[in-house]
Amino acid sequence: MAPEMGQMADEMKAHQDNIQAQKEQMKSEVKSKKERMKAEQKHKKEAATAERKKAAKAADRVKDHQKQMKAHMKAKKQKAHSSAKEAAEALKHEGEGMRQDLPVIVQ
Repeated sequence: MAPEMGQMADEMKAHQDNIQAQKEQMKSEVKSKKERMKAEQKHKKEAATAERKKAAKAADRVKDHQKQMKAHMKAKKQKAHSSAKEAAEALKHEGEGMRQDLPVIVQ
């Protein structure tokens, strides 16, 4: 009976070693899966941050363009206003000159 007991003990030991190896393999798989998920989360977070920065830059460009257009339109309006003023002054002076050139008719 002793040889059979030795054989059974060896089989039990082999079985326990096999179970232990499976546990370690599962732990390793779980650990690698967690690491992979963590890396994916990090990548998603970095991509989202980059996207927000890109959107913020685009919004800044739009604001700058709007400011430039507003300043341009203001300058254009002032130029048009001053041109109209100059034209009115010129007409006024031209009209005064015409009045002076007319002979005075006394009745």
